Amino acid sequence: MVERYEGLLSGHARYTGDLEVGDVLHAVFVRSTIAHARIDAIDTRAAASSAGVVAVLTAADLSFVAVPPYVGGPNAPCPETAAD
Repeated sequence: MVERYEGLLSGHARYTGDLEVGDVLHAVFVRSTIAHARIDAIDTRAAASSAGVVAVLTAADLSFVAVPPYVGGPNAPCPETAAD
């Protein structure tokens, strides 16, 4: 027997997108628009001066152990940023 979910069928169900959580920060990763490009410098002043921005971080600000691509398979964890 299949249970009916009236909330889902009537449009009254709550989803995670409906939840309101206060006092949280959101992170946004901006990637290069040019594949395999060499980035010589990053000017973060405009982003840092934007309303509501708490911090602007680049690879130089983060410490991580670089993992070569596809070591351990395509689903292996690897850093979100690249650095020379």
